[in-house]
Amino acid sequence: MNERREGDDRRALDVAATVGLAVFSFVAALGFARVFGDWAFARDGAVVVVVGHGVSLATRTLRLPGPASFALTVISLAWVVAWVSYPTTFAFVFPTRTTWDVGWADIDLVGDQFAEAVAPVAYLGGWSLLAALGVAIVVLLGDTLAFHARGRGEALVPGVVLFVFVAALGADRHRVTLTLALVAAGFVAVALLRARFSRSPRTILGRAHHPLATTASAAVMAGTVVVLGAWAIGPRLPGVGEDPWVDTRSDDGGGVTEVLSPLVDIRSRLVNRAPVELFTVQATAASYWRVSALPSFDGNTWGLPERSLEDADGKLSEFPSGAVENRQSFRVTGLGGRLVPAAPDPVQAAGAGLRFNDDTSTLVRTDRDLESGDQYEIVSAMPTYTPEVLRAATSSAPPDDVYLQLPDGFPAGVVDTAREVTAGAITTYDAARAMQDWFRSTFQYSLEIPAGHGTSAIEAFLRQRVGYCEQFSGTFAAMARSLGIPARVAVGFTPGLTQPDGSFSVLGKNAHAWPEVWFDGLGWVAFEPTPGRGAPDDEAYTGVAPAQDDVPIDPNAAGADAPAPAPSPAPVPAPQNDVGQFEEGEEADAAAASITTVSREVGGVPWTLVIVPLLLLGLLAAPAIARRIRRRHLHRDLGEQVLELWHRAVRAVESTGVRVDDAQTPVEQARSAAPKMPVAARPLRELASLVTAAAYAPPEVLEGMNIDPLDPSRGPLRWCRQIEHVAQDYVSGGQRLRQYFTVWR
Repeated sequence: MNERREGDDRRALDVAATVGLAVFSFVAALGFARVFGDWAFARDGAVVVVVGHGVSLATRTLRLPGPASFALTVISLAWVVAWVSYPTTFAFVFPTRTTWDVGWADIDLVGDQFAEAVAPVAYLGGWSLLAALGVAIVVLLGDTLAFHARGRGEALVPGVVLFVFVAALGADRHRVTLTLALVAAGFVAVALLRARFSRSPRTILGRAHHPLATTASAAVMAGTVVVLGAWAIGPRLPGVGEDPWVDTRSDDGGGVTEVLSPLVDIRSRLVNRAPVELFTVQATAASYWRVSALPSFDGNTWGLPERSLEDADGKLSEFPSGAVENRQSFRVTGLGGRLVPAAPDPVQAAGAGLRFNDDTSTLVRTDRDLESGDQYEIVSAMPTYTPEVLRAATSSAPPDDVYLQLPDGFPAGVVDTAREVTAGAITTYDAARAMQDWFRSTFQYSLEIPAGHGTSAIEAFLRQRVGYCEQFSGTFAAMARSLGIPARVAVGFTPGLTQPDGSFSVLGKNAHAWPEVWFDGLGWVAFEPTPGRGAPDDEAYTGVAPAQDDVPIDPNAAGADAPAPAPSPAPVPAPQNDVGQFEEGEEADAAAASITTVSREVGGVPWTLVIVPLLLLGLLAAPAIARRIRRRHLHRDLGEQVLELWHRAVRAVESTGVRVDDAQTPVEQARSAAPKMPVAARPLRELASLVTAAAYAPPEVLEGMNIDPLDPSRGPLRWCRQIEHVAQDYVSGGQRLRQYFTVWR
């Protein structure tokens, strides 16, 4: 009866310890709130935690061998990670090859985005997959350390590592709340694990209490005291609010001028941009201020090919008939680099050091970088188009074949999508409008999508249907080219904020990208697939009203480095290679700008990522497997099996620092160890008596005792395990881990 009650108590404590560790794992997963913009990740994290810890508990309840329990937990976690990340790729309840291909493509894309991504990011694609994998690893390692290596505090290490790593990369929000929650959950988990593996004797006077009730109440009280103490004392400690000794957040690329490059990391500049004015412009009419148009698409980036630069001091080209003149006076305040913005399409320009390339509509200052106070006078010819005029125009004779080029291996799925979206479109204009309206009606605008530099960005964008101007414009242009329509990507700025004197103040957040389509006899025509944006004076043929981000920048928001827009701040020197080295001669070799909008063909198994984890799992499981094989197959004789159990018990006793004299008999050894390990006195005595009988009594005597040494519920194996469990309470976690990997018998 007592043994049955003890077993019930242990099962209850096992469940409680599992729940406590699961709560800790979930709180560690909540640290992703500092990385993602919303809490959608919490649901998937909870599913991963419940499945991982639940399967492990079930395998222990069924008394499966340790390696089998570990393997089933790994398989279950792999399945649930795939399920929460890509459920639509499953066939019934089984992952498919598509699941693997999409996951691998997303991981590849995140690898390219990781160095430049700025929290918060959207919980999509590879980012959601990485989060689920991180939680799964925490669950697997924590559960293994807790219930197989019998660690307590060690079981919390994986969760703490994940929490700290995410905190170093994430935004500074929910910091105190999440940290205190992690501390509280850790106290409760450690207390429950200690109770689960404790073998202390219980001498009770009066009414007995269930050990779970006593442990849980003590853990909750301890956790509450620690949390309240940290909440009350922490903010009053010396040094609170001071700058960190080591700043883990790189501020590279946070200068005012870096958005100048044609499209170098527009997204992170928009998020991190201080509310600093880049330039002002007095103009006849509002416009998108185009910096350059990017014709070259190599599969990873849109960029500027080698082009000649002509002198730009005066007339640039003939003024086309039917166009409207737009005179602009630009004054640089915080803009650096060498590219000069202008309304499409410039026909006259005046300013020191200016040169011009007509093919890409690019004005460049070649003698030095732009500086605060530089002024330029530009005249642009703004064409006016109607749907009827554009429908009547063809697109068969672009100025250069580069505007139709796509990289080898361009994904067929993207081409199929373009054809499906434009099905029924007869003219180039109808096809362009169909794509523009499709993007605007079925996609969402979000700055939480990092800029990518991998080759799977187009497919990821079309699958997730969330992005910002970089993805919209680059994908539109690539899809247009796949249909045989000449297209390019223009980069620059939306009009900016209108000032009382009628001028426009353009901030870093006004950086923008949009696609342009070629029409024979008309030239380049802008379209606007990005939701929430609309170019002035283009509504007649785009059907999109003028729109931009007019929300004032909150100086207290994350990423706001300056208190208010400065009227004339000194510019920060631009990086030397922001837009390439423009020579003083006729040729300019412009560096590629980073629009990441192409996919590569995925497929095949990346064996490195398969073999390495399997090797690590094999190394982790090897000691347990070796011990099990040795114990089951080396000693078939009944007496040798009992003797092997005694040797295990002696090793456990010696691991606590108790010296066992080899000159003594087993009974004498048990009697000597009993005062130092009183809880283990009875199983030591019983096992010593049995091994003495096995050594000296005739074989038929031992066989007549009807003992199964490998029965875990009774007899010598149960006594041996009791001794080992007691010994675990006398050694540190480091010693337990060392024993796991070094004791192979």
